[in-house]
Amino acid sequence: GGLMIRLGCLGRFSWEKNFVAAVASIVILPAEVTLMIAGAGPDGEVYARAARSWGVADRVRVVGPVARVAHFLSEVDLLVVPSIFEATPSVVAEAMVRGVPVAATRVGDLPAILGGGRGILLEDPSPEAIADGIGRVLADRSRLLRMSIAGRAFALEHLSAARMARGWEAAIATAMGWG
Repeated sequence: GGLMIRLGCLGRFSWEKNFVAAVASIVILPAEVTLMIAGAGPDGEVYARAARSWGVADRVRVVGPVARVAHFLSEVDLLVVPSIFEATPSVVAEAMVRGVPVAATRVGDLPAILGGGRGILLEDPSPEAIADGIGRVLADRSRLLRMSIAGRAFALEHLSAARMARGWEAAIATAMGWG
């Protein structure tokens, strides 16, 4: 075993987010890889139960809703977005701006955002593809650092203004009672 690699999934606990495949990938990956899943929704207990039945409960933590995304991201080495369908999850921009590398399926805008070595694009949403993508980082740890730097530079240039605009829109909607 090498250094620990802490994977994280963050989002609504619903089937299209496919977090259960991330749990299954832990079965395939070496013992130094752990997973923390944060969010809210009906499937939280499903992930915990799956981890127990697949014998990886000691490596998978389901933490429920997080008050601050920044705090969650400070606890993970790699954000995993195994979605079956998705537009552009805001957590990807949040992670990249903070220098947290992202491994994601080829959905929505993610191929354009994570291409060019800025992240890991998973071949498909299966546990095997997730494990394969993460395995490439385990084999070459310097790649995590390169993705962190390239991803952050891209996000600061292309994603942070859009993220701020969305944040303002949400704040205004809430203030006006539209949210």
